[in-house]
Amino acid sequence: MVDALSRSLDINKKVEMMKKLHKNVRQQIEKKNEQYAFKANKSHRNAIFEPSDLILVYIKKRMIYSL
Repeated sequence: MVDALSRSLDINKKVEMMKKLHKNVRQQIEKKNEQYAFKANKSHRNAIFEPSDLILVYIKKRMIYSL
């Protein structure tokens, strides 16, 4: 009985350790993804158009047929 109880406690400790590990890994992945996105988008600039602005739009033939 005592042996089964100690195994159960060991398993619970391992489960908690794995949950903690998964949480840390998930946080690290999210942090790296944010860093990659920041570096990739650093040179991009947002285009803000006004109602009176003229723009040129290119439409490919295959896009017209898919509409």
